[in-house]
Amino acid sequence: MDTPGRRPAVTLDFADAWRGGSSLLVRGAPTAPTVVGLHATRLPLSRSTVVELVHRTDAEAEPGAGPVGVELGVAVREPAAPGEPVPYTWLATSAGPRDSWRTARFRLGALAGRTAYGFAVRLTPPAGGGPVGWRLGALAAYDGRPGRPQSPGGLAVDAWAPDGDRTVALRLSWRRAPGPVRHYELHRVLGDGGRRFLGGTCGTAFHVPGLARDGQEPAAVLEVRAVGELYTAGPPARIRHPW
Repeated sequence: MDTPGRRPAVTLDFADAWRGGSSLLVRGAPTAPTVVGLHATRLPLSRSTVVELVHRTDAEAEPGAGPVGVELGVAVREPAAPGEPVPYTWLATSAGPRDSWRTARFRLGALAGRTAYGFAVRLTPPAGGGPVGWRLGALAAYDGRPGRPQSPGGLAVDAWAPDGDRTVALRLSWRRAPGPVRHYELHRVLGDGGRRFLGGTCGTAFHVPGLARDGQEPAAVLEVRAVGELYTAGPPARIRHPW
């Protein structure tokens, strides 16, 4: 961390995260822009390189926290000497809704042919001062556009049984979707068109307990989607289980 003013606290926090696990939480009352180093890299940059920053403000973690200026730093040179400041090129994000996760995308085509030696964020406190609460949920760098996984095949209900209180338990299975897959997500499609998250798995089978009828629906509609390494979801495989 580097700042000419008061230093905020920087921790890995498990109270909230973008996709499970932890997030990087910066909280406190800094009096000047604060640079937080994220990763040291040796990443060749091309005309199609994109960096994604998933972040949000958090007034619950730091009561009274206001909007904060967020910039991504890309170091295309190493420090002049050990202990010297890292020479970052700064790219600003646009303003967004408070206290909601959002994704900022930075196209690094202007730096093509160079090497990224590190990434950082620079946080600027609100004008006039005040507390800052900010979370980083994910940082990703890739070339081109992230591909979407294909739909898993062969989705089937292998077994089912009454589960008490007019509910049923189902065992689902499917064939692995082609290409790289991080995990699978299961949802139930409700009668009003909404979707309810049932769970996720890295395997190709899932047990759904306590499934209750939604109103007078003739069948429960279930979906399975493959999710890629950058959390891009593919089209769903869908199955109906009649009541």
